[in-house]
Amino acid sequence: MTTQPLHPTRERSFFLPALLIAIGGLWLLGNVGILSIANLAMLARLWPLILIVLGAYILVKPRYEGIRSLIALGGIGLIVVLTLVGPALGWSRGAEAVAETYTEAINGAEAVTVRLDLAAADTTVSPLTDSNELFAADIRYIGEVTFDVQGGANRQIHLRNEANNFQLFDITGIGDGSLRWDVGLNAAVPVNLTINGGAGSSALHLMDLNLTGLDYNMGAGSLDLELPGTESPYRVDLNGGAGSINITIEEGAALTLDIDGGAGSLDLDVPDDAAVRINGKTGVGSINVPAGYERISGGDDFVGSDGVWVSPNWDGSDRQIDIIYNGGVGSVTIR
Repeated sequence: MTTQPLHPTRERSFFLPALLIAIGGLWLLGNVGILSIANLAMLARLWPLILIVLGAYILVKPRYEGIRSLIALGGIGLIVVLTLVGPALGWSRGAEAVAETYTEAINGAEAVTVRLDLAAADTTVSPLTDSNELFAADIRYIGEVTFDVQGGANRQIHLRNEANNFQLFDITGIGDGSLRWDVGLNAAVPVNLTINGGAGSSALHLMDLNLTGLDYNMGAGSLDLELPGTESPYRVDLNGGAGSINITIEEGAALTLDIDGGAGSLDLDVPDDAAVRINGKTGVGSINVPAGYERISGGDDFVGSDGVWVSPNWDGSDRQIDIIYNGGVGSVTIR
């Protein structure tokens, strides 16, 4: 008489672990520089093949383990081979990084609106030293870039990197200078700046610019932002992504800073004698303000992280910094 086990054992499939090991190994080789960006772009494009192999593996019944093993080994082997040889066969067109320079002469411009649509790159924006140039960008990118200039005295400049499928996955060049945008703006001409971030860190050195407004939509990466003390008040809108934000505000600035938080800490350095108000709401995190700031509203009996704080010289000042923070995940520190 035979007895059945109370808890029949079932062999674990090795397909998914083997697939993860293979893809992780290829990605690691890319990160250490053994494989190129083109190879990783090829890997990113192969995701439909991964689904096909997985579907075929599941479709074959477990009792045909030999056939399942052939499907698994053959599929994983094919993915690895195509990742390695695909670029040489021209199957990863546009995956190689390209370096370009885009410029626009001042030619009577009295104001300029600049829009930068990023995909995957570390980005720097700073003042130009050549007063004859209105805009200059040295970029190294993957995919397609369009550069559009319109208008005369009121100029509009739009530089856009269109994200291809592989760019949604491949950020190998981020952080090592392989993919980057170095953008220069004329310091004398009033500029309204919009940046739609992708993946990568951004350093915006705007203190010497005649900034009239900034709209920054973060992607994934840190932001270091320096804001000027221009003669006229201006507005800054930051829509948070994933990454830390460090902001330094110049002496004498007057602005409204509206931050819609994402995931990451916010560190804000304001001038010692600035008139500051912060209206803050946090999701997960805390709000830390300098000693001497007065909390004028917030939660039940002023308990909790949410609230409104003002510096001692807020009332009556004609140069004010108004900070509105709707937080996601992360702490806020005002210095």
